[in-house]
Amino acid sequence: MPYEFVSTWLADWPGFVQLGALATIIAILVLARYFMIAGMGFGLSMLIGKIAPWRRLQGVPFSREQILREVGYSMQSVLVFLGVIGVIIGLNRAGCAQLYFEVSDYGWLWFCVQIPLLLLIQDFYFYWMHRIVHIAPFYDRV
Repeated sequence: MPYEFVSTWLADWPGFVQLGALATIIAILVLARYFMIAGMGFGLSMLIGKIAPWRRLQGVPFSREQILREVGYSMQSVLVFLGVIGVIIGLNRAGCAQLYFEVSDYGWLWFCVQIPLLLLIQDFYFYWMHRIVHIAPFYDRV
């Protein structure tokens, strides 16, 4: 598994260097995932605009400023995502949370249930955060 490789590779490094290397690896993976998925979506929208302009959702093509602004907003979201990962890893290292990487640790039932459960929790959180930021005192700041 990739985790075992990274864990073995970092095992003899000092703790703060381990965390820095792990944070860098995770940041690279998250950014690569973002640019791959967002790039495919952007490429598809550009392709549709060229092949079938009548199917475009916007009548005006994306401006360079708009694209850069959206990428900037996405990078802010990536920072939040990386922060959450950092908290999870920190809680794991402090012994307050447990991460596992083998299905046999908890069985297939938990393996299959955990992802929909986590998505449900994340959607619940996102829904209420979205509602809260539409309250007048927060709306202008967000």
